[in-house]
Amino acid sequence: MQRNSDHILTEWLVLNAQSGKAAAMDQLLKIWYPKFLRYSTHQLHDREAAKDVVQDTLVTVAKKIVNLKDPVAFPKWAYQILHRRGVDHQRKEIRRRGREVNVGYTETSPCDDLQPEVEFDTGQTIRNALASLDSLSYNVVHLFYLHGLSLREIATICCIPVGTVKSRLHTARGKLRNLLVEKI
Repeated sequence: MQRNSDHILTEWLVLNAQSGKAAAMDQLLKIWYPKFLRYSTHQLHDREAAKDVVQDTLVTVAKKIVNLKDPVAFPKWAYQILHRRGVDHQRKEIRRRGREVNVGYTETSPCDDLQPEVEFDTGQTIRNALASLDSLSYNVVHLFYLHGLSLREIATICCIPVGTVKSRLHTARGKLRNLLVEKI
């Protein structure tokens, strides 16, 4: 993982939060909340459920951050908690409904309500292309490119083999390339 100012700030905030500084914990949670919400919204295809899962994750992070041995590992550790909370939520929904739910399919994009619609906006075109990916491929692309996590770290977070991460990343790149070439 390549370190930049965001990573260094996160590490510093983690160290201060571990030493009991509430302001550092607040700052850390404010920085990571939108990132977690975006990830969880795509995982669950339901913004309100994603908010609940993120909230549970942030409570767990706040309680257990003192146990984190390496501040550099914060993104991997926190995304692992978030991913597992999302899976738990999906399982509860399946049990609650009493039938199987296809969690990998949605007719509307989970990103539709995140950004205002602009005609031929490159950013919107990219968001739409990302939204067209299946959930696991989106998660892999999101963690690899937006957070700079390694293939091994992504495999640990998503509970899949490293080879599957590589395959999903390769397939997603090809699909995104084709979609974006058509639009541009």
